[in-house]
Amino acid sequence: MKLVLTAALVLTTMIVPNHTDLRATDLETEHAPAPIAVAAANPRLGWLLRAERRGQKQTAYQVEITQGGRRVWDSGAVTSESHYDIRYAGPPLRPATRYTWRVKAADMNGTWSDWSGKSWFETAPATVRGAWIGAPGTPDAPPDLTGTKWIWYPEGDPLRSAPAGTRYFRKSIDLTEVPSTARLILTVDDGFTAWVNGVEVGARDADPRLESWRRPIVVDVAGKLRQGRNSIAVKAINGGQSPAGVLGRLEGIADTDASWRTTDAEPPAGWTSATFDDSSWAAAKELTTWGGDPWGRVVPEPARGTGTPDLNGTDWIWYPEGDPAAHAPAATRYFRRTFDVAAVPEVARLVMTADDGFTAWINGVEVGATNPDPTQDSWRRPIVVDVAGKLRQGGNTIAVKAINGRPGPAGLLGRLEGLLDTDASWRTTDAEPPAGWTAATFDDSSWAAAKELAAWGGGPWGRVVPERETLPEPLLRRAFRVGRTVAQARLHAAAGGYVELSLNGRRVGDQVLQPGFTRYDARLQYVTYDVTKLLREGGNVIGARLGRGFYGMTQRNVWDWDGTAWNGEPRLKANLVVTYTDGGTESIATDGQWRYAQGPVRYDSLYGGETYDAREERRGWDTPSFDASAWAAAKVVPAPKGELVPQEQEPIKVTDTVRPESVTEPKPGTYVFKLPRNIAGWARIRTRGPKGTTIRLKYGERLNADGTVSAGSEHVTGRFQIDEYVLAGEDRTETWEPRYTYHGFQYVEVTGWPGGAPTADGLDGREVHSDLRSVGTFRSSNPLFNRINAMTRQTVLNNWHGIPTDTPMYEKNGWTGDAQLMAAMETSEFDLRRLFTKWMTDHRDSLGPDGIVPAIVPDNGWGLGPGWPSPPWQASFTVIPWLMYQRYGDRDLLAENYPAMRRYLDGWLKRSTTGLYSSTLNDYLAPGYGGNSPEDMRLAGTAYTYSNTLTVADAAEVLGQGADAARYREAAAKMKDAFNKEFLRGDAYVTNSDPDYRQTSALIGLALGLAPAGQEKAITDRLVRDIEERGDHLNTGALGTKYLLTELTERGHGELAYRVANQRTYPSWGYWADNGATTLWERWDLDARSRDHVFLGGAIGEWFFQDLAGLRVTRDRIRVAPRFLGDLKYVEASTQTVDGRVSVRWKRDNGRFTLHVTVPVGALATVELPSGVRHEIGSGTYTFEGKTS
Repeated sequence: MKLVLTAALVLTTMIVPNHTDLRATDLETEHAPAPIAVAAANPRLGWLLRAERRGQKQTAYQVEITQGGRRVWDSGAVTSESHYDIRYAGPPLRPATRYTWRVKAADMNGTWSDWSGKSWFETAPATVRGAWIGAPGTPDAPPDLTGTKWIWYPEGDPLRSAPAGTRYFRKSIDLTEVPSTARLILTVDDGFTAWVNGVEVGARDADPRLESWRRPIVVDVAGKLRQGRNSIAVKAINGGQSPAGVLGRLEGIADTDASWRTTDAEPPAGWTSATFDDSSWAAAKELTTWGGDPWGRVVPEPARGTGTPDLNGTDWIWYPEGDPAAHAPAATRYFRRTFDVAAVPEVARLVMTADDGFTAWINGVEVGATNPDPTQDSWRRPIVVDVAGKLRQGGNTIAVKAINGRPGPAGLLGRLEGLLDTDASWRTTDAEPPAGWTAATFDDSSWAAAKELAAWGGGPWGRVVPERETLPEPLLRRAFRVGRTVAQARLHAAAGGYVELSLNGRRVGDQVLQPGFTRYDARLQYVTYDVTKLLREGGNVIGARLGRGFYGMTQRNVWDWDGTAWNGEPRLKANLVVTYTDGGTESIATDGQWRYAQGPVRYDSLYGGETYDAREERRGWDTPSFDASAWAAAKVVPAPKGELVPQEQEPIKVTDTVRPESVTEPKPGTYVFKLPRNIAGWARIRTRGPKGTTIRLKYGERLNADGTVSAGSEHVTGRFQIDEYVLAGEDRTETWEPRYTYHGFQYVEVTGWPGGAPTADGLDGREVHSDLRSVGTFRSSNPLFNRINAMTRQTVLNNWHGIPTDTPMYEKNGWTGDAQLMAAMETSEFDLRRLFTKWMTDHRDSLGPDGIVPAIVPDNGWGLGPGWPSPPWQASFTVIPWLMYQRYGDRDLLAENYPAMRRYLDGWLKRSTTGLYSSTLNDYLAPGYGGNSPEDMRLAGTAYTYSNTLTVADAAEVLGQGADAARYREAAAKMKDAFNKEFLRGDAYVTNSDPDYRQTSALIGLALGLAPAGQEKAITDRLVRDIEERGDHLNTGALGTKYLLTELTERGHGELAYRVANQRTYPSWGYWADNGATTLWERWDLDARSRDHVFLGGAIGEWFFQDLAGLRVTRDRIRVAPRFLGDLKYVEASTQTVDGRVSVRWKRDNGRFTLHVTVPVGALATVELPSGVRHEIGSGTYTFEGKTS
C-alpha cells in the first residue's frame, strides 16, 4: 500500500509567510443562510472553513455584529476550534431588526484570515399584531372545556353531595388590552346567573329536573370587558341535596379553579362589580377536571341549524327482501314518505345516506345525491342540506331512489330534523315507478312498508356521522395607502390552515401549503416575507386566500382530524409593518376593516382534493383598482389556542415540473397521463373549452387491469385524490393547478377534457415537498444500486411536507416509527437540522399525559389510543435528538428535549416490574404479513425499551445528569437479562407465540446490543444460515431490514449482504425495480397498497454510505473504511459534516484499489484499509493505493 499526495497538496508548502489561505465562508444563523424571523434571544452562528493547505484548521475566531452601521457585539479573539453553534453573547437584540455579521479565523499557526463576507439575520417581532379573521356567517370553533375544573364552596364533599342552597363566586382578572372576541362558557349544577363587570351576561334554570348543567352557555362578553381590572360574578344554585359544581372558561383569559373566591352568605349590593372587595371570601374548592364524574364531558349545544346533525334514534330501512342488513342484491329500490307541515320552518335540514348511494327529492325537486359506486363508501358521508325552501304548508313528500351498487348490505338512513326519521312508516317498491312518483300527489298506497333493519349505530354501518359542510375558500383583502418613501416592509402571516398572500395582484413568495402543520392547540406558526419591492406609492391592497389543511379539515377520516378539538374554519392573523425612510412606521393588521368574498376554490381537502370553478373568479380582486364595495366585512373570530411562533424550518415549494412520457385512452373519453416517476404534488393543466365544462383529475400510483387509475382509501370517506376544474369558457387557454392539497401519484386519469383527446403538452406534474437541501451523493458501478438510491431519495422527498410522513397518497401522517428507522439514512442525503428540530417540538407538544410518545406526530390524541403504544415507534423521541447531537453536534436540541425525553421514559418504565415490555407494533410488514409478524410483542417492545433507555442515558451523561444515566443503565441491565432469559434459545431468539425462526429477532438482538458477548457469533451464524437457505433472501419487515445489511457486513458477511441487496426476485429491492418501481413500496409484494413508502426499504441507503463507500460521520470524527464487495468496480459518495463536505471515491481492478478521500477543513478522519493499516489525516485530498485483500 502507498499513500499518494496530489500535486495541489504538495504545492501548499509554498504559501507566503504571514498570510493564511484559511477563510470563513457559508455563514449561517440558526442553521439558515439569512433567516428573516429568528426567535432565539441569543442566536447561534456558524460558518465553514476553506483552505488549500493540507491539515489546515481554525485555532481562534472573532465575530463582529453590527446594526445600521453601529457595532453591537465584538466577541474579541476567542481561542477555539469550534465554528458552529456559537452563541451570540452581546446585549439584548431588538425585535424585528436586521443585524449584519462577519467573522475571521486564526489558522493552525495563529495567522488571522481576512474578514469573511457579510451575512445577516433578522429577529422575530415581539408580537404579531392583529385580530384573527375569517369568513362571516361561518360557525366559530366549538368551545373547548378541556383542562377546566369543577369548583364549589368548600363544604364537605360537594362532588358527592352538597346542601340545597345558593353560593356566590367571583374571579378578578387584569387585562392589558381588551380582546376582540372573548367567549364565556359556563355551567352550574343546578343553575346560575352570571355577570361580567356588573352586567348580566347569562343564566340557566336551577330546577334539578331540567339538568341544565348539561348545556353550558356560550356568550361573547368582549363588549363587557375593559382595560385593567375586571370581574366575573356567579350566583350558583344547587336545587336539591345532590352534587354541586361550577365549571367555566373565559377563553384565553381564565378558567374555573381554586383562584376563584366564594361565599355561602348572600353578599351586599354591588358584589358583581369589579371594584367589590372579595378578599374575605374563601378560595373555591376544586372538585374534578372537566370530563370527570359525576358530570362527564358536558358539551355546549350548537345553535339551531348549525353544528353536526344528530342521527341518534333513526333506523336503517330497506325494501323487504330477505336480510338486507347482511345481504341484498345489486339493484335500485324506491322510497317515499308523506308528511304534513303546519308551518314551514326557517331551517329544515335533511340528513341522509344510503348504502351504496341515492338521489332524493322533496315535493318533486331534487335536493341531494351521493355516488352509488361501492368503492367510494359514500354511505359513510350523509348529506346535510337545508330543504326549508322546498317545503310547503300542508302535505309534503320525500322521495328517494336508493341504489345498492353490488351484492352486500343495503340500507337507507335519514332524518328531516324536527319533522321525521326513516322508519317503518316509509313506503317502498322494487319496481321502477312511473313519471311523477317524486311529487306529493303521487299515490303510493300500493307500495310495501319499509323494513326496519337496525337503529343508527347498529347493523354493519356503525355510527355514521355527517361531515361539516365544506365551504368555499375565503378571499380577504385590505386596501391602504402609502404616502411616503418606503425603506422596508415585512408581512407576517399566520393561519389556521393555509394562506396564500398577494400584494397589488402579485404573489408574495413562492412557498405553498404554508404555514407549517403543527398541533394547533399548542403551537401555530407564522411566516414572514420581505415585501418592500411590492409596495408602491398611493393605493395598495393586501390579498389573502385561505385553505383548510389539517386545521379546517371537514372530510371524515380514521385519524379524526375533522373532529379534533382545535378543528375550525380557516382563519388569518396578519400584520404588514412598513418602515419609512424618515424613520416612521405603520402597521396594517387584520381586523374588521378587511373585506371578504367567496373564492373560486369551492372545495378543498388534503385527502379528497380540490374543486376550482373558474366561473367564480374575481379578476383583479387583490389590486387597488378593484371595486370591493359589495364585499362583506370579514368576521373577527376566536384565536386558536396555540402559541404563535415564527416558522423557521424550510418551506414547502414546487421543486420541479415533470413532463408526462405518455397519454393513453383506456376507455372512450378517459385519458391517463403517465409521469416518468412517482411524485408528491399535483397536476397543472392547460386547455380551453365551453363555459361550465368540468375536467376531473384522478391521481394514483398504479393502474387497474383495464388501464384506468387505481385510487381509493378505506381510511377516509368520499372522494379521494380527485381534483376538478370548471372552465370559465373564455376564448383563451386556461391554465390551472391546485393550491391547498397534494397527492402521491405517477398517473393522472382525466375525464371531461374538451375538444378531443389531449396531448402530453396539456398536463404537467408539479413536484411539491419541503425545500430540502441535498447534501449526499452516491454512485457505483452497479446500476441496480444506483437505481435503488434514486428510488430512496425520491421517496424521502415525496414524504417531507413540514413533517416526515409515511405516504403522500394515503395517510400524510407523521408516523414516528417510520421516521426513526430512516433518520440516519436521511441525514446522509439531506440537511435536516431545522426540520427535525421543528418535528421534535411537535413531539413535545403531542406527548400524552404520562409522557407517552404518540404513534403519529403532530397528534390530536388519536395516536395515544390503546392500539398504539410501541417502543419501536416511540424511539423517534430518543433516536432523533441523539442523532442530531451525534451528527450535527446540536447539544442545544438535546438539552431542550431532554426533560420531555426523561418524562417519557420514566412513565414508560413504570409499565413493567419484570424487565419485559410489550408493544402493539413490531416487525411490520415482513414478507407474507399484512401487518405485525406473529412473534411475542414483548420481544420488540423490550428490545426497543432497552435501546431507548440507553440512548437517554447517553444523553444524560452529555448533559451532566449522571444520576439519571446511572439509574437508566441499571434498568437497562435488568431488561437485557430478562430479554435473553425469556427469548434466547441456543443460537436463536424464539417466542412461544411463534416458534419459527425470525431473522429480525436475531438482528435487533445483535444491533441493539442485547445478545450476550459470548453468543454473538452463534446467533450471527444461525442468521447467515437462514438467509442462505432462503436462496440469499431476506425475510424481514421494517425493524429487521433497518439492520440487515449493515449488521451482516459488520460481522464479516459483507459478501452475503451484497448478494441479498443485489437480488432480483421476491422479496428484494430488485424485485421492486424490475416491476417498474420508481420509489420504495410499503410491502415487498406486488399488492403493496402504497408505492411511496420509505420505512421498509430505505435503510439500504445507510449501507451504501456506511459500508460500500465506507463513510461514517459524527460531530467530531470521520471514519473511512470502504468494503470492496461483490462485483463492484467503483463507488463514489459524499456527504456533509459539521465541518463541510467529505467525499470518497474508489475503484478497483485486478485485485488492487485506488482510494481518494477529501476531508473538509477542521475535520479529522481515520482511514482504515483492507490491510488493517489505519491513517489519521486532517483536511485535504489524499490518495491511497493497495491490495483489496
